[in-house]
Amino acid sequence: MQGTHGFLYNGSSYTTVDDPLGVNGNWAFGISGNKIAGVYLDASSRWYGYVYDGSIYQTINDPLGVNGTHVYGIYSNTVVGDFWDASNHQRAMIYDGTTYTTIDDPLEVIRSYATGMWGSNIVGTFTDGSGINHGFIYDGNTYTTIDDPLGVNGTYVYGIQGDDIVGSYVDSSGVGHGFEATVDVPEPATFLLCGIGGLTLWGLARRKMRRPVTALQRGRRAAKRHGVLMRKGVSS
Repeated sequence: MQGTHGFLYNGSSYTTVDDPLGVNGNWAFGISGNKIAGVYLDASSRWYGYVYDGSIYQTINDPLGVNGTHVYGIYSNTVVGDFWDASNHQRAMIYDGTTYTTIDDPLEVIRSYATGMWGSNIVGTFTDGSGINHGFIYDGNTYTTIDDPLGVNGTYVYGIQGDDIVGSYVDSSGVGHGFEATVDVPEPATFLLCGIGGLTLWGLARRKMRRPVTALQRGRRAAKRHGVLMRKGVSS
């Protein structure tokens, strides 16, 4: 194999994680229990997602993704990611082991991708008609937009665990910053647009101290260089 290789680090040793079909590169993005999710680039330079359980690699290929499928997050037996359709439109998706479901944020115009999942909540990023990126949380019924007020050039959400989310925003100077926030998504009938502690979103509970998310940023920059995600302006 050539190019990029995925890996698993358990605190004491590193193990290479390479789907054998990924002869032009492998990327591992998510883990849940003993299952690792990621993407590979095959001999024809086509993108596919995969799930690896320690012994078997399962290819994830959305039937609508005629121009490629990516997997970025996993929770239990469900993966999230995106696919590129016949019009080369990047669209977020979820696969529960049986059914592929497209996730179309109603505010998305240019592209969207799902990057993390915890319980029934899915997080990701969409791009509006003006080319600005926004984070989102989707609970299976309602889309919640996440915009850091300092992210005048875009907000991205990459991961979720419990009520905590991590991501990045691009400030007015085009410099990227990592953030961590604690959010609460109430029932749809109680949604109110509010800004508490500096992060503006629907139903925000409280904001934790902002700190760099350097590991996530490095991973996303590496993916960007190899064409996995379409990002801009995230700096060290």
